[in-house]
Amino acid sequence: MISDFNLVDGSEGWWVDTGASCHVCYDRSMFKSYSNVVDKKLLLGDSHSTVVAGSGEVELNFTSGKTVILKDVLHTPEIIKNLVSGYILNKAGFTQTIGADLFTLTKNEIFVGKDYAIEGEASVILGIKITRSKRGISLDQSHYIEKILKKYNYLDCKPVCTPYDPSERLFKNTGNSVRQNEYASIIGSLRYATNCTRLDIVYAIGVLCRFTSRPSNEHWHALERVMRYLKRTMNLRLHYGKFPAVLDGYSDADWNTLSDDSKATGGYIFSIAGGAISWKSKKQTILTQSTMESEMIALATASEEANWLRSLLSDTPLWEKPVPAVLIHYDSTATIAKVQNRCYNGKR
Repeated sequence: MISDFNLVDGSEGWWVDTGASCHVCYDRSMFKSYSNVVDKKLLLGDSHSTVVAGSGEVELNFTSGKTVILKDVLHTPEIIKNLVSGYILNKAGFTQTIGADLFTLTKNEIFVGKDYAIEGEASVILGIKITRSKRGISLDQSHYIEKILKKYNYLDCKPVCTPYDPSERLFKNTGNSVRQNEYASIIGSLRYATNCTRLDIVYAIGVLCRFTSRPSNEHWHALERVMRYLKRTMNLRLHYGKFPAVLDGYSDADWNTLSDDSKATGGYIFSIAGGAISWKSKKQTILTQSTMESEMIALATASEEANWLRSLLSDTPLWEKPVPAVLIHYDSTATIAKVQNRCYNGKR
């Protein structure tokens, strides 16, 4: 989301969204022309969809007195925000300029209209709840997790403490698929959560998504454990304090423990100000012959991400320069010795 600005007529505000592929309005009374639509849905950013009741033209009024007619606006009663597609505006030749509190629209260098941002700060963006306090900023998806649990009838399930049983080993299903569409739908919904705030289930979902094409009862049992864990940890959040504003990371790998093809899984996490900003868990693409080798590959992947994050911070105007080296924590003595070119006893 880029900006939120008031309309001169005092109706609901409009959000300018550069990622939206169409204009969206939930208020039927705002349409100047309208046509009913049957059996049409709009795909949302969280892999869910919403009903489209109709489409038509909406007149966008600016405080400057200018108006712009938005065409092919979708009427979506279930969405409580009116969205202006920045992509469509750009495609139509409009130029958007957004200052601290002013939105200006021009076309062919000719002024079209302007408006002012709504006072206050956003509390929910792309399904992520933002909580501000004197101690810092917190991000969570409690309402999104609750919606998933309710949709798939896990809201009353018995909670558990961990998302995955480390002693359980899953294999490809050679029999009939068990509720494949529902399995894939749940995995897709949870992957969105892992990309935003729920790094604690990244490993579990990374393992379970390998069996999306043909899930078995064993795969369902493991997936249900994730849902039971989310029931217990629905309100977990990422918290970013004011200090220390230092980038550091952690890296690790398992070796031939849960994969049915003898490939290890590596992962990393980087944090700033006490909150995670980047994380990943992925099965390695090559076979390794020892724990040290698998952890070296994971460390190399983490180092690439550390370099990218340092470059990003270097381009951040308010960040202190030069950006110091990133400390990556590791728990393998053999790998640390190998990195430091020291001898180790060869134990794996």
